Order: sequence, then structure tokens, then C-alpha cells
Amino acid sequence: MAKIVKTETQENALKSISSNLKALLGVNGILNISEETCLITLSAGSQRACVTVEKQFGDEILQDIRKKLAKETKALARKNAIILDESDLKILENRNPGLDYAETEMEIREIDNHQGIEGQEN
Repeated sequence: MAKIVKTETQENALKSISSNLKALLGVNGILNISEETCLITLSAGSQRACVTVEKQFGDEILQDIRKKLAKETKALARKNAIILDESDLKILENRNPGLDYAETEMEIREIDNHQGIEGQEN
């Protein structure tokens, strides 16, 4: 019987997609809360800085990050015949505006437990 062979490229793409979805879930959570300010932490090498900025400014930065991660994730999935399920699409499209911290943790565990390739696009 014929089998589908997973390639190392597909495995690496799946890991990148999983990592991107985790990052997007966190970014979505921050974008969807209503606060006046946000704390941005930057690190480079051994240097680290924390800056408090207006939420609107932080949201602009996160929207750019979000757009790039979503685009990269969709492209990786399409290129490597990886099918994204409904919960993945909700994260990519930020369709969980009321997601609280506990639900976010559950979503992250679900992403971590996501195994293999569920299907293949023709």
C-alpha cells in the first residue's frame, strides 16, 4: 500500500507553524484587551530593556508582527501541504476576541499536542 512520506522540510514547517500559532495567540490576547498602557520588553544578547508605552502604540507594533506571522504561517502550510484546522484559523484571523488567560493556556496546550499532518491539499 502506498504511503505518504513526511519530509524533513514538512516537519520543520510544522514546527514553525506551531511556534507561530503560539506567538499569534499571545499577540491576539494583548491586542484584544483594553488597557491604557502596555509594557514592551526588548532583549538583545545579554541586554534587556522594558518600556511602558501607550497601548495604541504597542498595538500598532503588534499588528505588524501579527500580519507577518499570519502571512508566513499560511504560506508555510500551503507550500508544505499542511492543513490548518478551525482552531488554527481562528488564531490566524484573531476570531477569539474574548479569550481569557485560562483559555489561552488551553489553546497553547492544544497546539503543543497537535500531531503530524492531518491531510493533504491537491
